[in-house]
Amino acid sequence: MKRRRIVSVAVLLACVGVLLPGSGYSAPSDEAPPEVTRTQTMSRVHVEADGAQTAVDTRTVTASVSQVSNLRNRQQIKVSWTGAHPTLATSSNPNSVQAPLQEYPVVVMQCRGVDTPTRPLDPSTCWTQSVEERRYTDPTLAFPPWRLDRHESPANRQATVGVPTAVPAGCDLTDVTPPSRFVPYVGPAPTNITYYPLNRRENKTCGPVLAPDMVNVEDKDATPTNTTFAASNRDGAGSIKFVVTTEEYNQSLGCSMTVACSLVVLPIMGISCDLQGAGLPAADRPTASDLRFAGPMCKKTGRKGVGEFYDNNDPDQVDVAVTGKFWWSASNWQNRIAVPITFGPPGNLCDLANSDEQVDLVGSELMVQATDQWATAFCTDPTRFKFRHVRLGEPQAKSAVAAGSAKAALASVPPQQKYPMPTVSAPIAVTGFAISYIVDDANGNEYKDLKLNARLLAKLLSESYPTKSDLKGAYGKAAEADPYRAMAKNPLTVTLDPEFKALNPTVGDAFASVLSSSTLLALSGNSDVMYALSAYLNADPEARAFLNGTPDPWDMVVNPNYKGISLPRTSWPLLDAFVSEHFTPYTGCSEPEFTAGLAQIPYLPLVASPVANLANIAQRVQYALANAHVNCVLLRDEAGQPIGVNMGAIGRQEFRGRFMLGVTSLADAEFLQLNTAALQSHSTTSTTGRFTDRTGRTFVEPTDDSMQEAMKFIKQDTTANTWVLQYDKLVSAAGAAAYPGTLPVYATIPTRNLGTDGAKLAQFLKFAAGEGQTPGLGNGQLPPGYLPLTAANGLGDLVAYTLRAADAVAAQTGTVPLVQGGNAPTTPAPTTGGTTGGTGTPTSASTVPAPGSRPSGAVPSASASAPPPAAQRPAGFTAGLSSALAAWALPVAVIIALATFLIGSVTRAVTFVVTWWKAT
Repeated sequence: MKRRRIVSVAVLLACVGVLLPGSGYSAPSDEAPPEVTRTQTMSRVHVEADGAQTAVDTRTVTASVSQVSNLRNRQQIKVSWTGAHPTLATSSNPNSVQAPLQEYPVVVMQCRGVDTPTRPLDPSTCWTQSVEERRYTDPTLAFPPWRLDRHESPANRQATVGVPTAVPAGCDLTDVTPPSRFVPYVGPAPTNITYYPLNRRENKTCGPVLAPDMVNVEDKDATPTNTTFAASNRDGAGSIKFVVTTEEYNQSLGCSMTVACSLVVLPIMGISCDLQGAGLPAADRPTASDLRFAGPMCKKTGRKGVGEFYDNNDPDQVDVAVTGKFWWSASNWQNRIAVPITFGPPGNLCDLANSDEQVDLVGSELMVQATDQWATAFCTDPTRFKFRHVRLGEPQAKSAVAAGSAKAALASVPPQQKYPMPTVSAPIAVTGFAISYIVDDANGNEYKDLKLNARLLAKLLSESYPTKSDLKGAYGKAAEADPYRAMAKNPLTVTLDPEFKALNPTVGDAFASVLSSSTLLALSGNSDVMYALSAYLNADPEARAFLNGTPDPWDMVVNPNYKGISLPRTSWPLLDAFVSEHFTPYTGCSEPEFTAGLAQIPYLPLVASPVANLANIAQRVQYALANAHVNCVLLRDEAGQPIGVNMGAIGRQEFRGRFMLGVTSLADAEFLQLNTAALQSHSTTSTTGRFTDRTGRTFVEPTDDSMQEAMKFIKQDTTANTWVLQYDKLVSAAGAAAYPGTLPVYATIPTRNLGTDGAKLAQFLKFAAGEGQTPGLGNGQLPPGYLPLTAANGLGDLVAYTLRAADAVAAQTGTVPLVQGGNAPTTPAPTTGGTTGGTGTPTSASTVPAPGSRPSGAVPSASASAPPPAAQRPAGFTAGLSSALAAWALPVAVIIALATFLIGSVTRAVTFVVTWWKAT
């Protein structure tokens, strides 16, 4: 029976989004071509009172969508268009409550169903974020524009439209004042609940009003919904990033592998007005008196200018007939460009398809996108096994294998100590980290050409930008002997740094007040990603000199508590300890008895506010959710009495004022369509001289070619029996074409005492070294963000080793293939006392890293001294973001992750709570 269910799901697989607007200009030429492009001609034509027709506007709009098939929940795709009417009265946030009041926006939304001639899409199945986008009431005008829409049916031009015909007993409709138009939302089968937007809350007497997932998000630290009202530039072109959702996230919409949905691109042209009303009942036909006011209002063409901002939620400030308020009216709806979208398997498919006990692979977040696609190919195939990827910091994963509490770890850097049992570290992927970003340029367009060198990254990570002018002034008032005094000359933020401006001249100075422009959102715990990033900084002469205390060419200095920091290291500490009576930045809470202690808390660690996982960083960059925990929020008890304060994140930045940098995986950046910075690989200019442009500096973007170049600089490490990257080569002339963020990923698996799981893990290794390296978006394929591990890419030696390692894992005899050829001498399994190392070398049990420890900790730099100890400060907690990428199910992983969190919370202050009772 179970086999039949697995096969059925396999057959089904064979047969079968909250957003950030973009730049308003075409995508760069190096981007992949869109999967779908469609063109439609649309016109706005009025019928005058005498029956004559007046053509106002005609446009031919072409819309393109980057990906429409094999989509997954919360995946971000790119939507672009040309030929639309230029947007007037642009909103600073296309997801805000005032965004529909833009003049001539392009509305992009997700709808349930597929548009066909016999069953056209209807606004009732299209998702919006609130009831206000589904209603319009104006009792001051008998014939608002929607009642004069020439393309609407007579029924939809009545004084009141969208009120249920049969209402429950006791339903009070006295607040429904004509003329009113309500556009109900119909939920998915089998219930098909109809939600009538009669008011702003659940109507207890008239039935459902608000679909459960339809909320107007005002929380600054929450992700917005995916309905967007985007802007077109003067040429009618634009682009946005749109997040598609499935029933996993939005059950009220219900899109899935089996429920068809569409992406709708709706260029607003304005209402085509019918001032004659021929064929309408007399009661719905406007009189001459009605048309005196209603006619001109319907025929309006916009009162704002292109690029002029509109931030007042007031329809009297715009010509409502050409706004997005009437997206549902027939004149606009008929111009829709509807593109069917299909979804891949849900995240819980393996649990639904296969009840077998899974084998856990513990470790690297770099592998999330690959294992998500690989796992479904395994659990739906009766000849394979069910595995689960438990996302965990690589040092903790390696500790778990060493302690015997995990059977396989995914990692990129060998542990500092040998494993206490014979193990192989078999290459299974080539990927890396990215510095992902969402940045607007000086003109308010999305910037897509970010160049960063290692010294800028070192400045951002070392808390060396004062961030606030008051803090910079406090540095200047410090004692003469205080090393912080030198930071008074540092630029406030990276956008004001002459070095950044030379490399990115069009970003502008407008982001000096954006706290996230003085930091790089990074990981709070131990990770091979942070090891690789810090190794890149350590190998770069300019960055290393800056961290050692040498001022940059413009006399900027490192935060003194980072001077001489030892690199590389698996976790980045928060070391700033500066407090001053001259700096009191904490505002928002007026009760002095709760805020007095805040002045004694270092400020910059709250700005840095690292987080626990890469998925969180990617999501925050995606939505420009700044994580600086500097908002003072008063805490109250159940009686409303203040009991303390909390330092919360500042959250979402306004569109056209965004600056957010974060460390992500390359695969997450590809999945979410994030912009990724080109990193400096080599410089031929002076390390001490000032510069004004990019001359003499080579910057490399993360691509298959640049990762292939980087993999030329891996070498065999015969001690760890694996391959390691030579970071000094990556920043040399020889590595000028290599991407410095490249990282291989290895599956570390014991070759003894795994029992039947040995054969399963061997099957996984053979798959990963073969079929799993086929690029694509389907089950079992390798998604974007990974360089295929193939001989064609010069990686034949790594593939061959993985196949040899698979045989050793299957045999479970303790054999360990050596990377240089042959096998390590096999020693018998220990019966008492110590255990054997990965190459058969006896190892004392005391050297086994305990779960939660740091087996691949800091490797001292020859040119660096040990950093000063971190300042003691109260620990707090991080406001987390839920993510479908998290899977903390393995019991030991939960324990290790908790230990990691506790370690991280001691060294960082991302949230601060001061609580004590009032004096009585």
